[in-house]
Amino acid sequence: KTTITFLLKSIFEATGQKVGIIGTTGIYIGSQKLPATHTTPDPFKLWELFLKMTEAKIKTVIMEDSSHALTQNRIDGIDFQAVLFTNITHDHLDYHSTFEDYAIAKKRLFDNAGEDCFVIVNADSQYSEKMLEDCNSKHQYRIGRNDKADIKIKDEILDIQSSEFSIEFSDEIHDRFYGEINIKTKLTGSYNVENAAISAALCRCLGITDEFIR
Repeated sequence: KTTITFLLKSIFEATGQKVGIIGTTGIYIGSQKLPATHTTPDPFKLWELFLKMTEAKIKTVIMEDSSHALTQNRIDGIDFQAVLFTNITHDHLDYHSTFEDYAIAKKRLFDNAGEDCFVIVNADSQYSEKMLEDCNSKHQYRIGRNDKADIKIKDEILDIQSSEFSIEFSDEIHDRFYGEINIKTKLTGSYNVENAAISAALCRCLGITDEFIR
């Protein structure tokens, strides 16, 4: 999640926007950094940060939403423009009694997504369909390498210095999002291909052109 917040920040900033981040490594209000005690702050702190960001003329805020925050209702009342699911691993089982409980906690973010919210999930994760089970969004997309994906990751070239790949939108959404886009990044590893691909796909959905995404 942290990598994706900074990938998205870099793309939005390329378009000339000021961006806020709320996440594991800290709070960023444009170029200002504040320390973070939690990945997702408590509601009082969270809305205080939104106020500070509004006063700083920030229009885009990118957040990491922890499973703890979701079960504790810290983000209730926030109308997200987009939500993303990358994967789920055996973390935080000291807090969640079972792995299934952990997955259900993450699922709450998608259950609460509005009709106009863009929802993108990693189709290569076996839990991606669970995230979408009760999601009301009209804009649900699966990105990945398998047959379930309607945004395909393809033509991957990985080495120790960089990664290259393409993402291709399926016919149903092809016209809206301008077809295929080729990406090259200095980030390495297949998981970073997934991070970069989901970031690029979301930015396309939000109307950012390929020039800025690249």
